[in-house]
Amino acid sequence: MYNEFLTPVQIEKVEKMCQDEDLMDALQKVLLSSIYVQGTLQKGQPANPLHNFSWALSEVAVNNPVTDEILGQHLRGQWSGVRLLEIGFGDLKKIKTEKAGEVESPYNEAE
Repeated sequence: MYNEFLTPVQIEKVEKMCQDEDLMDALQKVLLSSIYVQGTLQKGQPANPLHNFSWALSEVAVNNPVTDEILGQHLRGQWSGVRLLEIGFGDLKKIKTEKAGEVESPYNEAE
């Protein structure tokens, strides 16, 4: 699927990036922090979407009163966004360079 829009060089770079678990954890924290964490990230701890984004959303509702139904719709929308990003991070790990098959030499190497 990713071969349709990623170049071989890009695929190779994504594959190498995914091998660095610290880099992947840092990227995940940075990209997801504005969605679900309001100042609750901890060094050395993995990013966790259940930390705090519902509290941040509830705080907005206090200053701008909305019904519980609308608050729930926003909460569901944020969770859907987080899940899609989490799926994307999982998909990054699936991107692999295509390994060339063994090519038989046209020459007799015994000679």
